[in-house]
Amino acid sequence: MNIWLAGAAVLLAILGSFQLLNPYVLLFCVFLIGVGFAFHAPAWSAVVPDLVTDEELPSAATLGGLQLNVSGIIGPALGGVLLYFLGANWVFAVNAVCFVVVIFALLQWKGPETESRFPLENFVESFSTAVRFEESIAQFRLQLLDLLAK
Repeated sequence: MNIWLAGAAVLLAILGSFQLLNPYVLLFCVFLIGVGFAFHAPAWSAVVPDLVTDEELPSAATLGGLQLNVSGIIGPALGGVLLYFLGANWVFAVNAVCFVVVIFALLQWKGPETESRFPLENFVESFSTAVRFEESIAQFRLQLLDLLAK
């Protein structure tokens, strides 16, 4: 999702530098960023248990919430200062660079390796299992409808 967010920020920076930003394009890009954050936040929260121990997890969750609230205060203030000194296009570019830095940090991170509890199966085996399951569900639905019709 960071690639998505960086792309939306780069799009804003490029369109702004070519004087192509209008309210509709800006709203569309803000929508893209909102969608990115909607998918990003749960995924980011899911990483926290891999980063801290079980004893530290409640504190980490609290700190994550605190970070979100503090960033909601500091972020717009810092953005306003940067907007004053650099201009909107550079603020969009700095935003994109921040996302790229996070992407590189995530690429360097090695998460815990866990072994699957289930044996690996190839695509054909997996697909045939899904088809068999769907057939059994369809038969169950027909039996249920037959029972309800009586």
